[in-house]
Amino acid sequence: MIVSYPLEKDALLTFQLFAASRSPRIRRQRLFGWLIIPFLALAIAVLEFFGEFHSAASSMAIMGLTWALLYPFFSRWYYKRHYRKHVEEYSSPVLGMEVQLSLQADGLILKDKGAETRVDLGALASLHRIKGYGFILFPTGQGITLPESYLGVELDRFMQSLAKKSGLPLQQSDWKWK
Repeated sequence: MIVSYPLEKDALLTFQLFAASRSPRIRRQRLFGWLIIPFLALAIAVLEFFGEFHSAASSMAIMGLTWALLYPFFSRWYYKRHYRKHVEEYSSPVLGMEVQLSLQADGLILKDKGAETRVDLGALASLHRIKGYGFILFPTGQGITLPESYLGVELDRFMQSLAKKSGLPLQQSDWKWK
């Protein structure tokens, strides 16, 4: 089975965000950023309250609560902006390049205008299907993004065939960057 599609910025960005959302380091980083400021602000508010600085204590408490409420939105925007810049900077030479992915009995062959790469099916880490995209992940953290906008129903057939030949389960989810 052979599928062909051009590399697009949105597909590469979605893959980066998907990989980041699964990374334990990024999860810890975002959780730490979300909790540390409110914790410090509330600790300072308690100290100011006992020091009879009630207006300063309430200001610090409000600041801490505001941070706790707004940080998830800021974090979502910040990481998306970071990965968008990363994709624009490092992937601009390959954007629009036609890629051909063929599924053989024992491996995947990925071709573009300048190279051909063969990947053993045993070297795949996981297969994921989300709304609009399919991802083939490798143990190194790299992956292949398959956009539904170009492949249509071929995407599901390709992912099912790949899952069957590789023995990996196809993990379907309603993942969304948050």
